[in-house]
Amino acid sequence: MTGDDEEPENDAPATDDEAPVDNAASRKAYARKVTALEQRQRESQAFWEAVFATPLGRREMWAILDRAHALEDRFACGPNGFPNPESTWFQAGEKAVGLSLYLSWLKLVPNEVTLMLQENYGPLKPPEQPKRRAKKKAD
Repeated sequence: MTGDDEEPENDAPATDDEAPVDNAASRKAYARKVTALEQRQRESQAFWEAVFATPLGRREMWAILDRAHALEDRFACGPNGFPNPESTWFQAGEKAVGLSLYLSWLKLVPNEVTLMLQENYGPLKPPEQPKRRAKKKAD
């Protein structure tokens, strides 16, 4: 064995798949990590508060939930009325994504999400008041 048979050492730089290891023994590294995570959470909270702060934002977020049918149960059937389980499962997946979004929003900004539902979700919308005609003055 002359050394030519041995495998060469891997001196290649780390790939994107290999994340750098955090040094849990370093107080400074740990504090930086915690501070970065807290900053990220504050930014996320501020973003969602801004999105749900306006009627336009709430309407558009409702449109996402509505397209995902997050608050509906749908069961598919073919043109002859026979159940279609594959399509039903697909629709259940759509609902799961929408419901997951809804619950994440509800966790972050519960009051604004409740307001969004009251403004857009049929069963929670307040009934429309009939419009009153102005009385004509008799001279």
